[in-house]
Amino acid sequence: MLRLPIIALIVLSVFTWIAWQPEAARADSSIISSLSTGQPVVALTFDDGPTPYEPDILDTLQKNKIQAAFFWIGQGANANQAKQVLQAGSSIQNHSMTHPLFQGWSYNTILTNLDSAQSAIQEASGTTPVYFRPPYGYTNSNLLGAAAAEGLKVVTWNVDSRDWANPNNPDAIKQNVYSEVTNGSIILFHEKAITAKILPDIINHLKDQGYSFTLLPGLKPPAQKVPLQVHGQLLNVQGVLQNDLTMAPVRAVFEALGARVTWHDDQSIDLSANNRIVHFHLNDPNYTLTYLSGGGSTSPQTTVTSSVYGSTTVASSVYGSVSFAVHGTMPASAYLIQDTTFAPLRVLAEALGFTVGWDQNQARID
Repeated sequence: MLRLPIIALIVLSVFTWIAWQPEAARADSSIISSLSTGQPVVALTFDDGPTPYEPDILDTLQKNKIQAAFFWIGQGANANQAKQVLQAGSSIQNHSMTHPLFQGWSYNTILTNLDSAQSAIQEASGTTPVYFRPPYGYTNSNLLGAAAAEGLKVVTWNVDSRDWANPNNPDAIKQNVYSEVTNGSIILFHEKAITAKILPDIINHLKDQGYSFTLLPGLKPPAQKVPLQVHGQLLNVQGVLQNDLTMAPVRAVFEALGARVTWHDDQSIDLSANNRIVHFHLNDPNYTLTYLSGGGSTSPQTTVTSSVYGSTTVASSVYGSVSFAVHGTMPASAYLIQDTTFAPLRVLAEALGFTVGWDQNQARID
């Protein structure tokens, strides 16, 4: 007769125990070990930096236009190497302050370690890590709770190159990667001499197998500032470098060049100068370049009728006589940040007949 109440009491106790547990103790499912994609995309990650081998790794990544996540040990963080990582478009993440095995550590002690690493990386790089990779991949409820308190997502891996265990066996490292990689893999490397040496081979092999490369979810390449010089005068605004592409603040640059800039209610923009008009929309890489003949006004009072790519049209507008208009595609779409429109500098400037060059990391437009 007592069996049912006893069973009910046991069930109630179990649910009470689960509810009592810290959120982190039930958060193993939130640990990221792969990308949520069925596409042939992988993320490269490098642990235990910064080291002397990091520049060679960055050089390989830049040559292949790949960004990666570098998990730094906070006590080694320094501004010089942080600048190199960020300029390469990669990110710096948290790998603890001292690289301990956190087994047996209290919540507060772990929290202090992670917080110290956050502060060291922030001071060196000016960026705030959003990911934490636990040393040795070890996790427990105290560690997960401390990471959550720091606002850090915990990330591990599902492909281990084991480069640390094979410093003189490059073929073993390659095989570890090639045999385990799949769609959405997060690949673990370390900043080792052997890794820097064979990374080009591994990247080429993965490319040959149809893989492309991405950053961890939510990460974006940091924007490197680009000074802008128009007709020899340095502007008080800057462009940003994204994947080797200079995105420029449209109004500041083109009005300094003497062009007319007009925004329309449909989020399209007209740039007019030198008897040419470029018409494009926010968040759309397509544009129309219209060439004008005759001495018509370039005052943008209406939108020029566009034509099919490559065809010629004769039309009359307030801009003057339209000789022909062509469609093109920019390497990136224009976007809006805090009421400032950024768009690809070279394409738009050269479309309007201006020249663009670079000198000591400074863009010159004439």
